[in-house]
Amino acid sequence: LALAGDVIAQSLLSEVRPRSFPPEDWDKIRTAAFVAFGGIYTGGAQHFIFAFVNSNFDEPLVRLALNQFFFIPFFYYPTFLFMVPTLRAGWEAEGRFDSNEAIVRREELFSDTYSKIPSTLLRNWCF
Repeated sequence: LALAGDVIAQSLLSEVRPRSFPPEDWDKIRTAAFVAFGGIYTGGAQHFIFAFVNSNFDEPLVRLALNQFFFIPFFYYPTFLFMVPTLRAGWEAEGRFDSNEAIVRREELFSDTYSKIPSTLLRNWCF
């Protein structure tokens, strides 16, 4: 799911014309980082989070509130902020996660992603 979602997003956002699927400027490392996050957190950790919430809370609105106001801002986003920029930067540096190049790139990606989280979270809550 993460693979398809990221390739579709990159296809729609690509500035290369004519558009193609996958796009000519497809960032495979970005897609790999999203797939890793999707498999580990979305497919793995959330399985246990939802099992806990569903077994301990009967009311659907309580479940929704816990997910939207607790698990997403305090678990999902911090994990995403740590994992995706770290993986992208390290893989772009050919697996040298502790190189100066990877550290600088990770900070750039972290700052870019972090700056988008408040507006994304608000849109999520309003939708």
